[in-house]
Amino acid sequence: MEPNRHPTRPDPESPRHKARDYHRLKRRLALGRLLLAAFFMGLALSGGSLALWGWISALGLGPRWGLALQFTILGLAYRLMVLPVSVVSGYVVEKRFGMLPLTGAGWARDFAKALGVEYLLGLAGILILYELMARPDPYWWLLAGAAYAVLSVLLAQFAPIVLFPLFFKFKRLDDEGLSVRLAALCQKAGVPVVGVYAWNLSAKSNRANAAVVGWGPTRRVVLSDSLMARFTPSEVEVVLAHELAHHKLGHLGLLLTGQSLVVLLALWAVHIGYNMLGPWFDLTHRAQPAGLPLVFLVMAVVSGTLLPAFNALSRKLETQADEKALEWTGLAGSFISAIERLAAMNLGEWDPPRWSEILFATHPAPAKRVQAARDYHQAASEKQ
Repeated sequence: MEPNRHPTRPDPESPRHKARDYHRLKRRLALGRLLLAAFFMGLALSGGSLALWGWISALGLGPRWGLALQFTILGLAYRLMVLPVSVVSGYVVEKRFGMLPLTGAGWARDFAKALGVEYLLGLAGILILYELMARPDPYWWLLAGAAYAVLSVLLAQFAPIVLFPLFFKFKRLDDEGLSVRLAALCQKAGVPVVGVYAWNLSAKSNRANAAVVGWGPTRRVVLSDSLMARFTPSEVEVVLAHELAHHKLGHLGLLLTGQSLVVLLALWAVHIGYNMLGPWFDLTHRAQPAGLPLVFLVMAVVSGTLLPAFNALSRKLETQADEKALEWTGLAGSFISAIERLAAMNLGEWDPPRWSEILFATHPAPAKRVQAARDYHQAASEKQ
């Protein structure tokens, strides 16, 4: 059993103040984006979307191509409206706080690529959704929810081999000693993986991270080069143990189920809300492409309302993964130093305001995770 302190842990005070300022600024920018989104929805629902659909209908493209064009133009208009906030939040602030090694051109390429992927996935989702909404079946929302669940599982399984390589390079880990150590950990945890991969995160970010990505035959361990360069092998091991615990405890399936239930409730709200609100905006049928903003608004309101509950579930699962990682490894000292180092490198807010944690945090605050590890170490020592 390790002691509950790491002798070379970094001084946390300066990074903690920096992280506090960083997150305050990020929250203000997120509020600005939310206000812009509300303004855009107001414009669209007050006649803008109907006018656009009238123009598209005159082109005679047919329902599917017309819907695709409606989605494309509305999406482009929204992205242009929030572009200044996106640039400030994603580039200017990241540069200011030393988290982004990319040049402006490099960041813009990745930003455009991410928007392209988001657009293609969103377009596919909208076309499927509207096909189901057009059905006379009053339970279309159940079918749409089931379709979302299936697509989520497929995305979780194939993202590591299809989407992730679009943004990052991965290669088999060439550190034989670390590979053997982590393979033994995977075997102990009972989580089969197809391999351990080095992830060149440092080319895009000054953060450190590790993950177990994929599902079934695509499940793999990915370790950022920054993590391996700055963390000791025991710290890497306990960080990976946490990620393996999520898979061993079935957290991925639970989170996907939770997300699917949130989407199902949002779709049900669209079904109910469209009948109530549609006439206010001169919308006569739920599958009318002019009603896209209303569909997005209802789903956003429902999802936003349920977000604190979903985040509370996520924090509980993170705590369970911490406990399992400590149980498997006994590396309480390395766990504490790894959390402190990750918080410093990633500008994690050490002890955020309670309201912020409830509304937005998917992980317990680093201060709480460290204290829990100390309590674990003390309890384990007393049993010996």
